[in-house]
Amino acid sequence: MKSYHGLLAFCWLALPLSANEPQRLGDDGRIMLAPAFANEQEIVYSVHESPNLVALVKLNLKDGSRTRVHPGITAHQFDAAYSRDGRWHCYAMSANSPQLVLVIQDLKEKQEFVFRPRDARAVVRSPSISPDGKRVIFSLSDRGGQQIASVNMRGEDLKKLTESAGTNASPAYSPDGKQIAFSSSRDGDFEIYVMDADGANVRRLTKSPGLDTRPAWSPDGNHIAFTSNRDGNYEIYVMNADGSGQRRLTNNPGKDDYPVWHPDGKRILFVSERKGKYDLCLLDVEAKSGDADGKNAKQLPADVEKWLSRAEDAMITLAERAEAVKELVGLRDRRCMPRLLRILPGHYDVLALRIVHAVAALDYPEALSTLQKYKQHARNQDLSGKLNAAIREAIEFCKQRKVEAWIEPMRKVHAKFTGDKGTFALFGDSITVSQAFWSPLAGEPNKLGDEGKRAHELVKKYMKPECWNKWRGPKFGNEGSMTIRWAHENVDTWLKKLNPEVAVIMFGTNDLGSVPAKEYEQKTREVVDRCLANGTVVILTTIPPRSGMEKKSKEFADIQRKIAADLKLPLVDYQAEILRRRPDDWNGSLPKFNEASDPYQVPTLIAGDGIHPSNPNLSKDYSEDSLSKNGYQLRTVMTLSAYADVIRNVLAAKK
Repeated sequence: MKSYHGLLAFCWLALPLSANEPQRLGDDGRIMLAPAFANEQEIVYSVHESPNLVALVKLNLKDGSRTRVHPGITAHQFDAAYSRDGRWHCYAMSANSPQLVLVIQDLKEKQEFVFRPRDARAVVRSPSISPDGKRVIFSLSDRGGQQIASVNMRGEDLKKLTESAGTNASPAYSPDGKQIAFSSSRDGDFEIYVMDADGANVRRLTKSPGLDTRPAWSPDGNHIAFTSNRDGNYEIYVMNADGSGQRRLTNNPGKDDYPVWHPDGKRILFVSERKGKYDLCLLDVEAKSGDADGKNAKQLPADVEKWLSRAEDAMITLAERAEAVKELVGLRDRRCMPRLLRILPGHYDVLALRIVHAVAALDYPEALSTLQKYKQHARNQDLSGKLNAAIREAIEFCKQRKVEAWIEPMRKVHAKFTGDKGTFALFGDSITVSQAFWSPLAGEPNKLGDEGKRAHELVKKYMKPECWNKWRGPKFGNEGSMTIRWAHENVDTWLKKLNPEVAVIMFGTNDLGSVPAKEYEQKTREVVDRCLANGTVVILTTIPPRSGMEKKSKEFADIQRKIAADLKLPLVDYQAEILRRRPDDWNGSLPKFNEASDPYQVPTLIAGDGIHPSNPNLSKDYSEDSLSKNGYQLRTVMTLSAYADVIRNVLAAKK
């Protein structure tokens, strides 16, 4: 299977280095701080309600509603915490400026207690309630510096747990209540430490040149998530509870901060700042895997796991980590590659060079997308000649290997073809019948890159001219508002009438609300199978994302990807490329695009109706800028690349 990105210089994506993209929980945009789970369905966080008020707000995950937790309080409120049984709630609140006090509420007995530091300038932050519901720990900034302290649930019996130099902050109880993780600058810069619940036996877990802070225990106590800027930007990291296996989970040009584990232990909630706007995100971190989807996480041989953990260990030197990658290559177990690729972003050194070399050495073409994003993001870095060359070679290797997967199967299909050379059919709905798709290439495209020019020249020589813009309408297999059911009923007629050498197929946008996923998959497979039986080479295309139906459109795109993989078809992954280029603002129906007079004129990839590709007049060429603003141009150029590859490797190869 091949995903067509050959003509495209990818825009960098805020890519989570786990199996899934982060789930955004809204588009609020306001500054948010310190989220916490009140229970599995409710999140409480601090937000700037107004210039003069920071308030606690509760987000209901079921219905998306947001309400003030303490609507009657006009003082600033920070850092909510809840006990495991839901009985206790506490938070920091402004009192006599600049003092912050600790408010402890017994939600069962409807009682409230307040711990007020003796110093009028003292500040209480980051409370954490013990699992047994008997004490609260917090950071206390007073005349003794900023230390970790605790009180009982009535705000009494103050105990100082640290007495070190520097700043001690962000304490968090372990799930069994026996340990406390916290951040401290006692050794020069902020690192993560762990101590016993009584303050004894302090151990340092991280050692990085940046700032490591805000530790958060996983519900099973086996891992700790934290924020770090060790690679130049604030990102979310995770490590084993003993400090080993440190790895980055996010890669965002903005700021990711305040990690907290979902009660299910499979996801991490965090605050993400992107393009100046803030929101809450949930990231699936269940797969720490030795394979792409995490299914074999516990099946890695001991020697592979040993060297892989060492490659991930940020507490040893880069040279030692690079040597661990070399050992992994020698073991020839490609299941280590997903975890190695999570290390890559942010590194432009000997470790990165080893990882890039491992792609080809371990025969892992699935790295293509990660490498292309890495190359795009590395443009502003001063890369060595060796690393630059290695990246180019690895990308070319991945492209070629992905092409190889469908070449022979499609040659066998084409061997059965009895029709006219150069016939090229487009089977689809309104996104396909539109003359904004494909037809513009009948002329001389403006600002098409060198690779694109070569593809265009090849296609123009090979394809019948009428296939640019005349094979349109119901008789040619494309019509607005149609679903895969229509294709299933009529594909035999189209094949008999047109007998195309190649057919591009994309149905699904109209199916989202009317055709069950199981039926969609069955009928799509059958339509493809009939084309293949006719000797017609099929290029399958994923549907674009649809506003309000993002999860459903992803589900249908995943079905198309699965069919392409199963039947070994070339794939134009249109949805993936839209999300790579415009991860946060692909949707033209967002309020930021309201000024456009025509929904198709929005300067993003999906039109103002949230359904169709955009086609703004100001972005009608094929420059990189236009390919990130004009959805029809993007689909056209991806299809051009796909068809050119089919001509080179299948159609012309037969002659």
